[in-house]
Amino acid sequence: MLNSPLFVVSVLQMKKYIFVAIAAFLFAFAGNTDAQVRMRMGVNMRVPVQRVHRMPPTPEQRTEKQVQKLKHDLKLSHQQVIDVRDLFQQRDQARFNNDKAALKGLHFKDRMHGILTQDQFAQYMSMKQKQNPPPATSSATDEKQNPPPAKAQELDDVYN
Repeated sequence: MLNSPLFVVSVLQMKKYIFVAIAAFLFAFAGNTDAQVRMRMGVNMRVPVQRVHRMPPTPEQRTEKQVQKLKHDLKLSHQQVIDVRDLFQQRDQARFNNDKAALKGLHFKDRMHGILTQDQFAQYMSMKQKQNPPPATSSATDEKQNPPPAKAQELDDVYN
């Protein structure tokens, strides 16, 4: 029976079908590389990714952004916007020149208080407080962070 021509033909046909099935499996599943998957998703692998390097804003741009934020948040009038912009420009000019005496002589907080109404100034100060919260200075937190050194007697109790 094993030597019959019909058996030999059927074994050869079965080997052919097995070979075709294995080849189809390899092409279908093993051929999916990361690049092929990305190409199907529309990502071109040959074009390098170009990073966008943004330049930091200029002092004028930063001042204008701050003024527009205050204008929106505090609902400043036209004259207040002009005065605040002038004050911010003077402050930025003193900072740029690293002129500490000019910064102290500017009296920024007092001049802002003179430009804004009482309600606007209170809102401005609460905005500044939220932006720059003061550091915690309670003695309880200091003791937790920096406990006092152990006494010699306590150390003896630990090791005895």
